[in-house]
Amino acid sequence: METHLDNVNSIDINSSHTNTNIDHDINHSHKTQNGPSLYEIQNMNQPVQIFDKKKEIVNHDFTMKIVKFIDIGFITSMYFILGLYTALLLDRFYGTFDPKEYDKKSLSRCIFEIIAHIWLTGVLTYFARNVVPLIPFPLDGYDGFVHKNVKELFSAAAFGTALSMFQVYLNAKIKYVENRVNLQYD
Repeated sequence: METHLDNVNSIDINSSHTNTNIDHDINHSHKTQNGPSLYEIQNMNQPVQIFDKKKEIVNHDFTMKIVKFIDIGFITSMYFILGLYTALLLDRFYGTFDPKEYDKKSLSRCIFEIIAHIWLTGVLTYFARNVVPLIPFPLDGYDGFVHKNVKELFSAAAFGTALSMFQVYLNAKIKYVENRVNLQYD
């Protein structure tokens, strides 16, 4: 939207003073019969650039926010998908949980195995945090957006959530130990 200078008290952005200063040019003070000065008549078709620059800044900020929201969704999806597949691979590796097999083991051994499994989950989370930043974001560089500057890129919360939710073997083992502890101390 272009606006034009239309009264004597407007700010001239090409000058360091306003039209109301005492030391202004004589063309600024002589009014024509119907109102505007000769200076205003000469400069009526020049747009005031300050409004356009503010509009560009607002549009740029809005665009950057939208791209950032898209990137956060992209990052979360990548972590979640990676966590889901990792959980499925771990379940395939460990097989089906058999409570009869764990009835033969001591309670402390079962707890130790759960801790070791969670330790493995932590190590896999570390690897995920190093793999996901390598996946290119399609809008990286769009309008100056930098994918590597998004803080969520190095936060593997979605990975850990998916890994915890979808590990059937680990969840069954934790539930088994919980029931065994309740039976032992009740």
